[in-house]
Amino acid sequence: MAGKENRDDRQIRFLELYLDPKSESYTNAYQSAKKAGFSEEYAQNITGQMPKWLSESISQSERVLKAEKVFDECLTMETGDDSQKLKIKQDTAKFIAETIGKDKGYTKRGELTGKDGQELKFVVTRDSNDH
Repeated sequence: MAGKENRDDRQIRFLELYLDPKSESYTNAYQSAKKAGFSEEYAQNITGQMPKWLSESISQSERVLKAEKVFDECLTMETGDDSQKLKIKQDTAKFIAETIGKDKGYTKRGELTGKDGQELKFVVTRDSNDH
């Protein structure tokens, strides 16, 4: 979740419960809010109040879901004359997934390691022009 460091523990827990399809309270704002520790009144009104932290997270989650749908479409789409449209859709879905879908593992990750994953060893050499 983008901006996760700016959220308190209840907000983070709420989003985990509300946005995770495996959660018992998936898409149920009231149940997710109660389980996350919000007051009864806040839990009853959370989607009506739509605080900024919630609206941003839902918006990002929706974009990631749309990107996933595009991926699925691209896997079954015939190419032919629509190959340019297909390329645009793929690039858009890839961009959204890599930038917003980091929590789902859609980010490019590069690690620098030595041979067989060992730690890199750096050697500092002096140029003959250094004094």
